[in-house]
Amino acid sequence: MHPKGVGRMDIVRDEGHTEWLRQKVLGLCHIVESEMTKYPLGDDGWWCSEKWCPAWTRCKGAIIGGASNGI
Repeated sequence: MHPKGVGRMDIVRDEGHTEWLRQKVLGLCHIVESEMTKYPLGDDGWWCSEKWCPAWTRCKGAIIGGASNGI
């Protein structure tokens, strides 16, 4: 949604998208099974900002210059 109304975007998924998701889930499973004490911070996208993430002040925003280590 935006001030001028609602936008629409058609997305077509294929087997490559499914395989990408499989690999992401497999990686997360390895993290959970390894009982890590710190979760690797994935701050390479638009969602890692004070505008979009309610937890931003506890991780990246808590450290001047951004987080270099996982939380």
